[in-house]
Amino acid sequence: MIVDLNKNTNWKWEVCPRDASESRWAGPYVTINTHGDIVLSRVTHEAMGAPEAYVLLYDAAHEAIGLRPGRLAEKNAYPARPRGPHGGRRIRGNRLVRQFSLQIFATVRFHRCSKNKHGVLILNLQDAEPIQRKKKKEAY
Repeated sequence: MIVDLNKNTNWKWEVCPRDASESRWAGPYVTINTHGDIVLSRVTHEAMGAPEAYVLLYDAAHEAIGLRPGRLAEKNAYPARPRGPHGGRRIRGNRLVRQFSLQIFATVRFHRCSKNKHGVLILNLQDAEPIQRKKKKEAY
């Protein structure tokens, strides 16, 4: 049973607009973890042309990782394997982390990833922010 305790209260409700374009999955979403696993959202992968593989690049002067679309038959191309049920892709980039001695201490997200005129997705390590994971609640 629902009891109305506020019969004489004048509520001033405001509608919270729903805009799918502001969702975190609607824009570019790329992360890298301590093992070098790079995860791209479906939207990001499709914006890159949905390639079957990526060539991993690194620019030490700018501390940036580059992802260039490629084919599996191409030399130095890393396959973009499915990740999760919503079309995301994972690239196993452990060699990238080891080859260039990248210091990644936690899973980080690239908020400002962009594509240059050559079609390379630029992931600036200086702009990366750690992902805050929720801790499991303890039983009472």
